[in-house]
Amino acid sequence: MIAIAPISSPAPRRTNTQNNWQDRYLLLLPKIRLIARCAFRKLPAEEREDAIEEVIANTFAAYGRLVERGKESIAYAWPLSRYAVAQYRAGRRVGSSLNVHDVLSPNCQKRNGLASRSFSYCHKSSQWEELAVEDRRATPADVAACRLDFRAWLRGLERAKRTAAELLAGGATTMDAAQQLGLSQSRVSQLRRELKEAWEQFQGEAKEVAAA
Repeated sequence: MIAIAPISSPAPRRTNTQNNWQDRYLLLLPKIRLIARCAFRKLPAEEREDAIEEVIANTFAAYGRLVERGKESIAYAWPLSRYAVAQYRAGRRVGSSLNVHDVLSPNCQKRNGLASRSFSYCHKSSQWEELAVEDRRATPADVAACRLDFRAWLRGLERAKRTAAELLAGGATTMDAAQQLGLSQSRVSQLRRELKEAWEQFQGEAKEVAAA
């Protein structure tokens, strides 16, 4: 008796349309960049370039999702760009979720009624005279707890990162912080991400202690 092996279905192949969508996205890129530049024209130069790059990343990801759903026919530069601009202004970034606990985040300040203020920090005495963030909806006890948490978090940072945190939380732009710290703007952007992760980790540890 001759055994007949079952014929397996061939794996689905990507169509040329799916394979080449990145090239078609690049055709929209000049217009996307122009729309973003107009939308952020009032931002300082460094912040404007960061915002434009974020819009490009957002539109690229959105275009790819439309291709996967078979809806590339509705992928136009204008709606993609306007949506990405709105996402940026709402504090959303590609590859990261909204975080209402990140005091350096624009979304945290907008969603939780936080206002960025000057620190009035005395470097000689190493004492805070005023906390940079005030929650308009928080009770006095909440504000006091926030101040204590923020001070404790700062004390746990290395000196260089603590100085960077002070500048950024005080409202300094990437360019301003880079000039004051003697670092490149890309390094300051990296520090901002590291500080965000450190603050999130600190918040998580604090919640675990409180729940214990």
